[in-house]
Amino acid sequence: MAMKAALTCLFVAGALFGPVRGAQAADRVSRAVATQVEALFDGAHADFLYPGNMPEQLLDTLELATSDEDRPHAVGPHLLFLSGCRRHSCDEKGAVVIDDRNRKLQAIGIRHFHCRYEDAPPHGQSAPAGPLRRTSTCDTEPTLALFFFGRTPRAAVDRDVAAAMEGWGRRVGYSSKVVHRCGTRSGKAVCT
Repeated sequence: MAMKAALTCLFVAGALFGPVRGAQAADRVSRAVATQVEALFDGAHADFLYPGNMPEQLLDTLELATSDEDRPHAVGPHLLFLSGCRRHSCDEKGAVVIDDRNRKLQAIGIRHFHCRYEDAPPHGQSAPAGPLRRTSTCDTEPTLALFFFGRTPRAAVDRDVAAAMEGWGRRVGYSSKVVHRCGTRSGKAVCT
């Protein structure tokens, strides 16, 4: 997954550090984002894009930068915003804000359709006469999930970070929103 993240954030290079040091800088940023997401949400399950690994789903939505608005740009002192979408499914989008001094993740967001498994009776039956079959289903309207990081879940969210993520949410559109404030305990995200 780290290699995928390195490719994911390759577009960061030119915008942040220019063509000479670009590949090295992109590699540092992408490793930092991927490493933090994987560590913070290790073992977490989500039904954002499909039922399964939460860190993988969050990183999947940062694969492609499709517009100038997705390109990395400053959103406050030492804060870098970048966004993208999932390859072959650009309705599913992601965004992050990182502190460009220490590469610490400040926020991550995902626009998703809550794809999950449901148990249903066999085709053509209204009530189960036997074992249920597992089907996958997704909502038709997008949900925006935002995760803000601080020293504790109750820590104040930086105004520039919140404005960047809320602005991105308005730009990509959503029908419902879930906001999580997260701290860390033993290297894992603890979110409210």
